[in-house]
Amino acid sequence: MSADKDLISVQQARDLVEAAHRAQAEIARFDQTKIDRICEAMAKATLRESPRIAALAVEETGYGIPEDKQEKNRFAAEDVWNYFKNLRTVGVVSETKDVVEIASPRGVVAGIIPSTNPTSTAIFKILIAIKSRNSIVMSPHPSAARCINETAKVMRELHQRDRESHARGGDKRRIAGLRDWLYDDRDHRRHRGVDEAQANGGHSRHGRDRSGARGVFFRQACIWRWSRQRAGVD
Repeated sequence: MSADKDLISVQQARDLVEAAHRAQAEIARFDQTKIDRICEAMAKATLRESPRIAALAVEETGYGIPEDKQEKNRFAAEDVWNYFKNLRTVGVVSETKDVVEIASPRGVVAGIIPSTNPTSTAIFKILIAIKSRNSIVMSPHPSAARCINETAKVMRELHQRDRESHARGGDKRRIAGLRDWLYDDRDHRRHRGVDEAQANGGHSRHGRDRSGARGVFFRQACIWRWSRQRAGVD
């Protein structure tokens, strides 16, 4: 009797979300220097592996050409990262006479990755999740699962090689990808451990996001405001 692939993938999603929730409790304690060092190392690693994962994306999905995919990977890992690398995401990030803005991670992010530009999308979503001290579990499009998981593997394994970025005995599942696609990824996003969703792609994947976790915008995901006036502070 064959196993039900849909039920297996749903259970796998639940297991990964629960592991990511434990990992996020660890990463939430990191200071700005450590967060930035991890993200910088991940960005450099994906730049080195960009030709290989670009070729894998074309081979698996049948979309595009390797050179274009490689350039999109470079854009996500270099240009986009350089744009927000100096953004503070730990502690007080802005302060005026009346308002103090304090960075606060959401928790576990559900990353919905399409088959178009799968590797560059995964790179970007992983970087902004970790930069804002969230963990991320990705639900790949079924036609791009292998290249998406390989991209996650490249970025995740840095924690195992870099002793400064990953303490011995800590939880390594800050970044996780599903080996199989989800029959209905609303189950993924509605899991009690999922706090935010990053969704893009076709309507069949992105449109359903309104019924799941709230969409995530980078700055809103990590900032909350404390009003001095409301708190009665001069």
